[in-house]
Amino acid sequence: MSELQIKTDFKTQIKNEFDKLQSSLNGSTGSEINLARKEAFDTFFIQGLPTLKSENWKYTNLTFLNKLELISASKESNVNDLNVEELYYGRLDSYKIYLVNGRFSKDLSDNISLQGLAVSSFNTLSAKGIGRYSEYFGKLTHNTSHPFVSVNTALSDSVLVIEIDKGVIIEKPLQIINITDSRENAVISNPRILIISGKSSSVKIVESNYTIGSNPGIKNIVKEFFLDDNAHLNYYKIQDDSEFSYTFDFTQANQKRDSHFDEAAISINGRYIRNDLRATLDGENIESHFYGLFIAGNSDFVDNHTIVDHAKPNCMSNENYRGIMFDKSTGVFNGKIMVRRDAQKTNAYQSNKNVLLSDNATINTKPELEIYADDVKCSHGATSGALDKTSLFYLRARGIDEKNAEIMLLNAFAAEVVAEIKIDELKELILQRIENKLNNAN
Repeated sequence: MSELQIKTDFKTQIKNEFDKLQSSLNGSTGSEINLARKEAFDTFFIQGLPTLKSENWKYTNLTFLNKLELISASKESNVNDLNVEELYYGRLDSYKIYLVNGRFSKDLSDNISLQGLAVSSFNTLSAKGIGRYSEYFGKLTHNTSHPFVSVNTALSDSVLVIEIDKGVIIEKPLQIINITDSRENAVISNPRILIISGKSSSVKIVESNYTIGSNPGIKNIVKEFFLDDNAHLNYYKIQDDSEFSYTFDFTQANQKRDSHFDEAAISINGRYIRNDLRATLDGENIESHFYGLFIAGNSDFVDNHTIVDHAKPNCMSNENYRGIMFDKSTGVFNGKIMVRRDAQKTNAYQSNKNVLLSDNATINTKPELEIYADDVKCSHGATSGALDKTSLFYLRARGIDEKNAEIMLLNAFAAEVVAEIKIDELKELILQRIENKLNNAN
């Protein structure tokens, strides 16, 4: 292998960053958390990047990663010169929690003093850092065989923890503002988020993402959500980032009986986006609602993979993902519903609808059902095509020009997903960004 290839090989760069991290541990290499870190690195290094031969990555050519000269995002990054008031979703009335290069910034974040809510972080480089969160951290992501989860576990040195106590209802949304600073170098940041929703608690959380700088910035995010009995969690992930952003986002949720989990992934801007969402319905009378909207132009790539595991009876899940693709963009939706043998009385629905506005745009969609119970109601479906000509004709006949008629139909198509967001101000912010993007589409 040539010197140039060594320099640009993604796997080698991850090894270099891992070695630097290990050398900074100062004797903590034997801790349980670092043993897990070493195991995750070994798993990734043996497997390497997935290829097109891998079923879960068959539409995703990851060789572009070998062309990026990456370093781990520096914890010394100075964002004090950033006017955080200029961040678009920062205007949302919310309690703001800042992550900078994957690390909780107490200085930038609001001082939140609500009884029954704890926002904190722990350092995974310290043998004592994990503390009482050892019963949660890594429990849902261990042995996932997902390459970028392994990279996150190997390189992440900080975990943001949001814990809502039993019976606590938080009316005002929390917002995680996730910033990657690529002003000096092409970087990879590895944010790690742990959310623990206590019994009969309720909270709405918004995640917005930003890349600062004109160098490539990779966000490799891993999230673990634990919902206790009758907990309600609404999580809204807004991926409205820069043309220099690359995102790998892995979310794993575990739900106990009577819990309710809504997750919406709104992908509006970003060079590359891969979302993996997995939920285990591990109790009776659980509801899970997963929504996705992805709009891509230029040569952008957006990929949504979902797995909903119905492990217990009398539960309901509903998925509704919609895509709008133009220029030479590519979209992927792969959704799998698993119904286990004991999960009788399951209701599970899945829908993926896509609009292609260019002959050069591509959508790959693959809904899946794997059912081992016999008393269930399950359905899935996918459609892809151009805008409805009858609807266009109807609008044109009323004096609306073709461009505005298309935008009206596309806005209505997107709004059906955005309408599921239960924060009115956030809905308006998102709809404005969607309208702006569609107005500027070729």
